[in-house]
Amino acid sequence: MPKPGKKAYDGGFSLTELLVAAALLFILAAGFIPLLTNSYTSIFSAGEKNKSSNIAQGEIEKLFSSGVTEDEEVLTIYFVDENDDVTTIEVPGRKISVEKGTGNNRVTYSAFVPKR
Repeated sequence: MPKPGKKAYDGGFSLTELLVAAALLFILAAGFIPLLTNSYTSIFSAGEKNKSSNIAQGEIEKLFSSGVTEDEEVLTIYFVDENDDVTTIEVPGRKISVEKGTGNNRVTYSAFVPKR
């Protein structure tokens, strides 16, 4: 039996303990919110860059499959063997570049398309 003027312990939490726990939970949640927002922004940005990359790759493939018809250039490749003899190979074609996207999501692809 409790002493006079004192309440019996009922096993629950006091209001102070609940407020402290709620404050700690709020502080932890406030710390995770910027992490989650930055993660979402990064995922969105990566998705946009991936879209731009896929479009640019598709255009490069179209240009590559159509072959070269104008603006012919020559790609010169030099091979040097162990005797310092130089073998030169010249490949006619043209350099093509495709740029897609905006801002940080901009991608540029360049390729040399040999003449058929």
